[in-house]
Amino acid sequence: QPLTDITNRHHLTQLHYTPLESCAHASSSQSQARYPNLPRHEHLQFGLSNSNVETNYLLPDLNEQPLLPELEDVNIDGDVPENNDATEDEDEYEGMFILTQTMMYSCPKSNHFRDNIRSYNSMFSFTSMGGKVDASVNQTKGPRTFKLSGQNYHQIGSLLPPEGSTPKFAQLYIYDTENEVQNRIHARGRGDRINQLHAEIVQDLKQMLDEQNVLTKSFRMVRDKFHEDTHSNFRLRLIGKRNYDGRRYNLPSISEVAALVVGDFDVSRCDRDIIVETQSGHLQRINELNAAYLGLQYPLLFPFGEDGYREDIPLNGNDESTGGRNFVSMREYFAYKIQERKGEVPTIVNSRRLFQQFLVDGFTMVESSRLKYIRTHQKQLRAHM
Repeated sequence: QPLTDITNRHHLTQLHYTPLESCAHASSSQSQARYPNLPRHEHLQFGLSNSNVETNYLLPDLNEQPLLPELEDVNIDGDVPENNDATEDEDEYEGMFILTQTMMYSCPKSNHFRDNIRSYNSMFSFTSMGGKVDASVNQTKGPRTFKLSGQNYHQIGSLLPPEGSTPKFAQLYIYDTENEVQNRIHARGRGDRINQLHAEIVQDLKQMLDEQNVLTKSFRMVRDKFHEDTHSNFRLRLIGKRNYDGRRYNLPSISEVAALVVGDFDVSRCDRDIIVETQSGHLQRINELNAAYLGLQYPLLFPFGEDGYREDIPLNGNDESTGGRNFVSMREYFAYKIQERKGEVPTIVNSRRLFQQFLVDGFTMVESSRLKYIRTHQKQLRAHM
C-alpha cells in the first residue's frame, strides 16, 4: 500500500505500444555470443516492465521504428473508449513525449541524450548545485559513480547577469533569448565538449519546457516585462507554500508559483519564498523545504514544474488515535519517487547519471533534515546519565 495517494505527473491514462513488424534475429544471436552463460531465450522483453499490453518482441534493429508509447484511442487495459475525440490530457502530454521519446528510443540520438543527460539537465536548470563532484572515481574500470563531497545546497542568482558577464542558469530564460540555444550550449560546454551537444535536442527541450513547465513560464513572464519596461526594478518572488492538498496532483498555476514585484517590498515577510533580484551580483541559497526546490534543479525530471517535497503531504492510512505522524517524511517521499508503477513513464529511474545525481542530492536533503531535527529538539533528545 502506498504511503500516500500523491500522483505522478507522468501518469498516462492513454498509452499504447506499437509492435514492430520486422525484428533483427541477428541481434539476439549477438547477445548470446557475447554472454554465452546466459540462458537462451527466443524473445527479449522491451517496453515498460509494468505494462498490461503485450510487450515481448525480438531485439529490434536500430534502423527500424523504435518501440515507444503513443497517444492513441487505446488505454492501458486495451479497451477502446466510446468517445474517440482527443482529451485535454492528450494536449498536455504532447510536450512530455518530446522527453519520453528522446529518452526511451533505442537509436544513436537517444543513446547520446541518455549518455549526456546531466549536461542537458544542467543547461535548463534554474539553480546551481553546491558541493564538489569527484570525477576521479570514474577514471578506472567499473560502473559509473556519482560522488559528491562537501556541503550540498542549491543557489540561484539574479534575473540578469552583471554587466560584461555571460548569462547562466535562470538568466538564460530571460537574457538574449533570440540566441538561447547556442547560449545554453556554450554555457555548459567548453572546447570539444560544445561539439558533442546537439542543438536539435536543446531546441526540442526548450520547446517542451516553454509549453509545459510552469516555472519556465514564470521566468518568460519576467522576460516579457523587461522588454516592455527596461527601467523598472523587477523582482521575481517564487512562492514557497501552496494552498492545495499536497497528496493529489494539482499542477500549480503561475500565480501560485511566482509573483512579479515592481519596486520595493518587505523581503523579511517572505519566509521560505525565493526573491530573485534584477541584478544582485551574488547568489542566494534556497530553502530545501521550498516546494519548487527540486523542480528548479531538475527540469527534465519535473518537466511540468510540479512540486517536489512538501511538509504538508498527509500520510495515507494513518490512524490519528495512535498518535503517530500525520505527514510524509522526506525519506518516504524520495522512496516513493524512485519506484516504477503501472501506467507511469519512469523518466526518473531511466535518467541514468542524472538519476544517480538525484539520489545523492535527495539523500543529502534527508541527512540535512535529520541533523536539523537533532539541533532543534535538544530538550526532547537529551538524557541525563
